[in-house]
Amino acid sequence: YALEEDRLLIRTGWWTRETLLLPLKNVQTVDLQESSLSRLFGVAHVVVGLAGGSLMGQRVPSLPRKDASLLQRDLLSKQP
Repeated sequence: YALEEDRLLIRTGWWTRETLLLPLKNVQTVDLQESSLSRLFGVAHVVVGLAGGSLMGQRVPSLPRKDASLLQRDLLSKQP
């Protein structure tokens, strides 16, 4: 992932690459998701809910827990 001034870039996939550019002005929610297994390994997923986006939101997968919390904080601080 990369966080710029007005957008978030998410690149996922190994075999088939997918790149998403999310405008920060459309971000409505930012959540952390963890399972018992991800907690064991110290990772979390950041789920970004967008206005007009899918109900599931867009995921930044498998970040170290500290980095996921920092990304969540940064995304929420850039909201109007």
